[in-house]
Amino acid sequence: MLFRSRINLLLFIATVLATLATSAFYNAETTEQAYQIWRGWPFSLSIMLILGAHELGHYFAARYHKVAVTLPYFIPLPIISPIGTMGAVIRMKAPIKNKRALFDIGVAGPLAGLVFALPLLFYGLATSELGPISPEGLLEGNSILYYWAKFVVFGQFLPSETADVYLNQVAWAGWVGLLVTALNLMPVGQLDGGHIMYSLVGERAKQFFMPVIAILGTLTLVSFFIDSTFTWGIWILLLFFFGRAHAEPLDDVTPLDGRRRAIAIFTLVLFFLVFMPVPFQFVN
Repeated sequence: MLFRSRINLLLFIATVLATLATSAFYNAETTEQAYQIWRGWPFSLSIMLILGAHELGHYFAARYHKVAVTLPYFIPLPIISPIGTMGAVIRMKAPIKNKRALFDIGVAGPLAGLVFALPLLFYGLATSELGPISPEGLLEGNSILYYWAKFVVFGQFLPSETADVYLNQVAWAGWVGLLVTALNLMPVGQLDGGHIMYSLVGERAKQFFMPVIAILGTLTLVSFFIDSTFTWGIWILLLFFFGRAHAEPLDDVTPLDGRRRAIAIFTLVLFFLVFMPVPFQFVN
């Protein structure tokens, strides 16, 4: 048990260092600053709060329902991506007893993560600056919620024909938090959205797999014709390998109560509010 906890701790430290290095690298104005990884602390602290809250939401919900789970395993990915991490996962070590427990464990992560992501996003936007759209570079995608947040902070819809917001490190972490929430709320397989959907409609949840793949495939083709990127390509491959099987509880009959059904419907609405059809777009 102690050895396993050490692995969790080492991965956590590695992910902190990876997010520090990544943010410092992408926000450096000089070569010297790119190696000063402590400059990435606003992003690192913010994204680790969001991801940590998300995974601990799952963890404590599982413990509440007496389901044995591991501590979070954070996954570092320095420099290769502008995020510095592939997120984190926990592993359930025992079956889930009923749909209500499955629902609580699934929904707790995204909601806990948003508790941190939304305030950080609004604070980050309020401390970021507007500027002319760069003739080349990377544009972050818009969701309905993100589009609305920029309007609330700046009083205009962005990007406009000439201007956009240049996200600082905290705002970038908040945006990533929305993206992570959208990815996890997809109603398929072992994703949080898959747990929620299975809890709500049972075996019929498996029917969502191919429509989701078809939609992501269409969006991939659209993004390829726009700027020659395969935005959802890797995610489609991951879903093919890990998105088919659902976590099925021991008691597959007892339905959700009215309160949980209302929360389930709310999370479906939330998914459409945070989903970004094109998460990244290159401007050239």
